[in-house]
Amino acid sequence: MNKYHNKDVLHINKVKLLIKDLNRSINFYENILGMHTHEIKDGVANLGTKDKVLLTLVENKNAMIKSKTTGLYHVAYLLDSENELANFLYNALKNNVEFQGFSDHGASNAIYLLDPDLNGIEMYFDLDDSKWFNQDVLSLTTKLLDVESLLKKVTNKLEFKMNNNTIIGHVHFSVSDLDEGLNYFQNIIGFDLLLKWPNAAFLSDKKYHHHIGMNVWRSKNTINRPNDMVGLISYHLNVKNKDELIERLNNNNIKIYSNKDKSYFYDLNNCIVYIWGEYEKN
Repeated sequence: MNKYHNKDVLHINKVKLLIKDLNRSINFYENILGMHTHEIKDGVANLGTKDKVLLTLVENKNAMIKSKTTGLYHVAYLLDSENELANFLYNALKNNVEFQGFSDHGASNAIYLLDPDLNGIEMYFDLDDSKWFNQDVLSLTTKLLDVESLLKKVTNKLEFKMNNNTIIGHVHFSVSDLDEGLNYFQNIIGFDLLLKWPNAAFLSDKKYHHHIGMNVWRSKNTINRPNDMVGLISYHLNVKNKDELIERLNNNNIKIYSNKDKSYFYDLNNCIVYIWGEYEKN
């Protein structure tokens, strides 16, 4: 766990997705993303690295297919080295994966793809944090990644497996209104705004290049994802001070619910947000 993703940093550390076919999805997440399956029970599977759960999949064979709504744009899994990103790419190419893009963002290098239900995925690694800012302004670019050079960094041509240092680095959301999204993530949740484009914005804690991305590229003025459509059901938000967050939620008339020892609320996209501590019991 690095200095930008620990118990003292505001960030998302786990997500839950609704999918149509559990076996199909497990096969993808194990064989392409290299995840380890921890448990499968009653149509629900927990996956991640060998020592932690990053992703929960919930099966609904009658779920609607993905369409233009708010919700998840992509979940971004942060690998610990360029070699690991190269190993992932090599394995994915062997498995004839269809990619959505390859980007050198200046702060990170990223590979984009979709899961079987068209949920967005980013696999990436961070460049040295000395490269992230230019005179305190986030230097986030969208240059084409040099894939040929990356493949020269392959160290393992066997089946790719996520190592235990892999975490959720950030989550990127589709929102209906950018200003509403900024108010929610900045003024209510507590992230700092680092960069705003006309149709997208990036926020973080502790000067990470971004823990949260949001855009209206395909979701401006759209409805929230219906509960029976594939996509993001919930996420766990690691908070530094629960009392301060709860006070802001109360001040904004956002209802807080309790389920056993867990507290949660609904975000602007109607996703469930668990108020979570990084090292609390799952």
